[in-house]
Amino acid sequence: MPSSSGNITPLQTPTNPPKLIVSHFVARQKLEAHIEKGRELVRRLISSEEEMDIALAEGDKWRDYAIRLLATLFDTPSLSDEYSDKTRRISFPLYGRPSYIEERDDFKKRVNNRVKELESILESLDLIQESPVVNQRTSTNTADREKTPQTEALEKIELIANRFHIVARQLRHRHNDRPTLILENEYDVQDLFHALLRLFFDDIRDEEWTPSYAGGASRIDFLLKAEQVVIELKMTRSGLKAKEVSDQLIIDTDRYRAHPDCKMLVAFVYDPQEYLNNPRGIEHDLTKTTNNVPVKVIINPR
Repeated sequence: MPSSSGNITPLQTPTNPPKLIVSHFVARQKLEAHIEKGRELVRRLISSEEEMDIALAEGDKWRDYAIRLLATLFDTPSLSDEYSDKTRRISFPLYGRPSYIEERDDFKKRVNNRVKELESILESLDLIQESPVVNQRTSTNTADREKTPQTEALEKIELIANRFHIVARQLRHRHNDRPTLILENEYDVQDLFHALLRLFFDDIRDEEWTPSYAGGASRIDFLLKAEQVVIELKMTRSGLKAKEVSDQLIIDTDRYRAHPDCKMLVAFVYDPQEYLNNPRGIEHDLTKTTNNVPVKVIINPR
């Protein structure tokens, strides 16, 4: 059965399925980062043959890296080889090169399909087992032994945030069209996110007050008391786009760091209508450590 993308064949389960030789967390980070670079290629403005030549070269480099990346993540080359076969570039006829406009459109379509193939693997990542090698590394890795409650909590929060849109879409389809939760505003996002947090955390305080900041106090959405992690949720809308989201997150960061139980702040921005043109840029600019308090911004979908 065809996938929802129309062109992408769902990941098949071979007789000897590949296993991850890095953790799910590391594999997801690496795949997401490379996927975003591919999306940037699709969004690139190309207005001349010279720019087209540069873009073509970078598109081929992006594909080559994706092939090598898959080879380093799994214990067999099956996914890497399959990806290579599916994303081969079809050469133009020898009788002449098309205009750069035609070539640009073909390039963007081709790179977009390459990105979607990699996204298909990313979406199936949770179904792929980790090799025993990963557990051996984990047991001897100093960084893992020194994990804090905050970093362990962050891995679980990132899992929820990165799968949130998929869960929200699934909720729309209930047996016999029974009533369901439609995410129309931030309160709906809070309700669903709160329910998903219950999978991993026991003590979740909602709407905690922060100490007075700049003449007033604010309520935070969730506090994981035992882990000392503050979670702030936002949902984009027509009046809350990139600039407004960035400005609010900067203000919230300063406010919430004042809470005595805040040793890490995680801000999740749900952007179902894709109002944000450069979600990865916002994440990169606002994810940082200030006054020894790490701030992590996660946007989904992106």
